[in-house]
Amino acid sequence: MECDKAPSRIEVKLTYYSGKFQHIQQSSLKSYQDYLSEANKFLENGRIQEALSTLQKALKGESKTQNILKQGLAKRYYEFGLLFGKHNLIQLANKYLNKSLELYDKYNSTGEHFRYDIYFALGNNHFHAGKFDDASKYYEKALEFKLKENNGTYSHLQEIYTNIGIIYYKQKNYRKAIEKFEKALEIAQDYKSKEDLSIGILYGLLGNCLMNIQGKDLEALGMLNKGIQILSQKPEQNKESLMIDLFSHFMIVQNFRNSPEAIRILKKALQISRLSKSHFASSLNLHLETLESRKAELEDPEFV
Repeated sequence: MECDKAPSRIEVKLTYYSGKFQHIQQSSLKSYQDYLSEANKFLENGRIQEALSTLQKALKGESKTQNILKQGLAKRYYEFGLLFGKHNLIQLANKYLNKSLELYDKYNSTGEHFRYDIYFALGNNHFHAGKFDDASKYYEKALEFKLKENNGTYSHLQEIYTNIGIIYYKQKNYRKAIEKFEKALEIAQDYKSKEDLSIGILYGLLGNCLMNIQGKDLEALGMLNKGIQILSQKPEQNKESLMIDLFSHFMIVQNFRNSPEAIRILKKALQISRLSKSHFASSLNLHLETLESRKAELEDPEFV
């Protein structure tokens, strides 16, 4: 009876080293996230071609380790688009976002939230590039898909309405902007606290729209006042919005030189500007002195 032949020492060593080599190979394989981080570092240093090459390696690496579906590839393209957008490489960002959208549409992928994400990112890119008409189209499309979901993600709806409103504001279509800001404010008030900073910003935006419509100055002051009261709670976090609202106060008050209400509002704006160390404080103070002097002159019988 013939016995199985025992492996020789050489064969045992070869098997050992072969197994060790395979282990080293497996442990040295980069994950998708590793490649993404590496590409991000390249982009931080302006090395765009190396970043592109690294992202291609990421896709190849995934195809070797798993059978990546077309829907999965669409998601990867979306992530590439966000990465390039983060580094203000808008043309490359839009290229990958559009590729992602094409794959989702071609393979009828489910999940409207993915399409919302893509359209919203495209809207942001065109917005920052100053292409407001295109940005508005993408935001409207994003809004369409977000409303289809009907899953209670109100914060996203607030963000879309706000961004569309800002586009109308920049185009000087103030009435349309007001419609969008009011919708965003309505949503925010439904699920956020009254003192939420985003609500303060929306009051400010509404005030700035109203001050550009004839006969709406007092209404604008009311909105700006509400916005300033909320934003002044954390002036260091909302300096830009707060300063815009204070300046708008300053501009409107000039139309009410003899109004006691205008003086009261200006005093409030001056108080807030001092607390937030605003550079408008000196201008506001000078204007207040002028108004009070003018008021005293008008009330003095000898002056009349």
